[in-house]
Amino acid sequence: MNSKTNVIELLGKVQLFSGFNTTDLEKVSKISKTKFFPKKKKIFTENTPGDSLYVVAAGCIKIFAQTKNRKKVFAYLGPGEFFGELALINGERKRSASAETTSETELLVIHRKDFQQILQKDPRLSLNLLSVIAKRLRMADQEIELITFQDVFGRIIKIILNLSKKYGKKTSEGIKVDLPLDHTDIAELAGTVREMATRVCIKLKNLNCIDYVSKHIIIKDESKLKEMISE
Repeated sequence: MNSKTNVIELLGKVQLFSGFNTTDLEKVSKISKTKFFPKKKKIFTENTPGDSLYVVAAGCIKIFAQTKNRKKVFAYLGPGEFFGELALINGERKRSASAETTSETELLVIHRKDFQQILQKDPRLSLNLLSVIAKRLRMADQEIELITFQDVFGRIIKIILNLSKKYGKKTSEGIKVDLPLDHTDIAELAGTVREMATRVCIKLKNLNCIDYVSKHIIIKDESKLKEMISE
C-alpha cells in the first residue's frame, strides 16, 4: 500500500480487528507484509499446509474447492475482507479450500507466529476470531441448505440477490453487480454446469428480471426475483 496510514485505515475496516484503536492497529501493521499478485494467480491450494492470514487491500480473490470434474466457488472477496484465518489457530491444519486472484491484487500477509504474539497479549483478538469462525460456519450451513432445498433455478436467483446485496450499485439501468461474472462463474457459485446456468440466466433475462452488460449482471426487477424464490 502507499503508506503506513493506508495500511492502518484498511486494518480498521477488517472485522477481525474490530474494537482496535490506532495504536493497536499500528502493532498489527508492523507484522503485515504487502504482496502483489497478477490475475489468476493461486495464493494457496486446498489440502496444503497454511501458516498465514491474508487481507485484501486491492483487487479480488476467489475462494473455491475443486474435484476432477467440477469447481465450487464459495465466495469472492474484495478490499477489507480476509481469508486463511484457520491457519492462525492450527498451523498444522491443511487449507480447506483454494484461493486465486481474479484481477491484479494486493494483499497484506500476516504470519501465524507473528499473529500469535499479539494474540497472547490481547484477548479481543481471540473473541473476534471466534466470532468470525462462527459467522463463516453459519454461512456454510446456509450454503448446504441452499443446495439441499433449492433447485438450480432458485439457487441462481439467490446467488444473484446475494451478489446484488454485496456488490450492487444503483444505475439508470438497474442494480449493477460490480463484479465481472460470466455464466461459468455463476455455475461455479451455484454448484452446477455452465449450460444450466446459461439456461437460467437467459430465462431471467427474457422475464426482464436481469440483463448482462460487459460481463456485469444488471438486476432490473429485484422484487420479481424475490417473489420467485418465495413461492
